Amino acid sequence: SFELNSYEITATANPEAGCNITGAGTYNHFETCTLTATVNEGYHFINWTKDGEEVSTETTYSFTVTEAAAYVANVEINSYEIIATVNPEESGVITGAGTYNHGTTCTLTVVANPGYSFLNGTKDGEEVSTTETFSFVVTEAGHYVANFEIVGDNVTVASNPEEGGTVTGG
Repeated sequence: SFELNSYEITATANPEAGCNITGAGTYNHFETCTLTATVNEGYHFINWTKDGEEVSTETTYSFTVTEAAAYVANVEINSYEIIATVNPEESGVITGAGTYNHGTTCTLTVVANPGYSFLNGTKDGEEVSTTETFSFVVTEAGHYVANFEIVGDNVTVASNPEEGGTVTGG
């Protein structure tokens, strides 16, 4: 009697947290193996490799089994640009902007320049903070604006000497 050879097909994710894989297992010679990488939130798929060589850029990869083989689903964590500006210009300083990986924490800190006080922080016109330090988990790109208001200066005006004239506009 004659029996088909069977082979072990393994598949791993790189990095491991980046995706879940189905389809690995034992296959008979000439059977079709279909490997599927389901990419986790915050990652994007790059390719399937075998022995370091790219074999597909699709998340689902089908092939005819003729030998034991180890496949790797390569994924990469998403990174996002966090932009931070002040309004009005020259009213203060905001630090903490930059490129962040998905799921990491960004902390924006504002400092008012003399003559201004911090009002609030907004993203897309919506208020997200009323404190000078604002931390959040990054899941998308964003443009944050630190809004300041002019501090009302109380100006005391007097003529010197008093009988020297009148003061208006104070």
